[in-house]
Amino acid sequence: MVGSITGFLLLLLSRLDIRPEAVTVWPFNKVVVELLNCRDIKRSSIIQRVCYDAGTGHMVINVKGSYYEYCRVPENAYLELMGAFSMGRYYEQHIQAVAGERHFVCAREP
Repeated sequence: MVGSITGFLLLLLSRLDIRPEAVTVWPFNKVVVELLNCRDIKRSSIIQRVCYDAGTGHMVINVKGSYYEYCRVPENAYLELMGAFSMGRYYEQHIQAVAGERHFVCAREP
């Protein structure tokens, strides 16, 4: 019985069309976010989704429907964002503003 259930589940999984999730981030670069740890955010009025990879510091944030990409973001900044009383205020002061000074700007190949 267990073998037939396992076989059935494997058959279903083999027929699924599973592709990495890709989002368009400003300014119109594609980023695959399936490789990142993504969380949908319900408690913020401006931040809808946060994706982060602690190994690389790569972060993709959905703010009011648009995705923004940041690199070399320290894990403590990610943890503080996720635990902040106001995620929007923390984002604006500690992620977006710092990125504006080019600290978290992702380098692109020419």
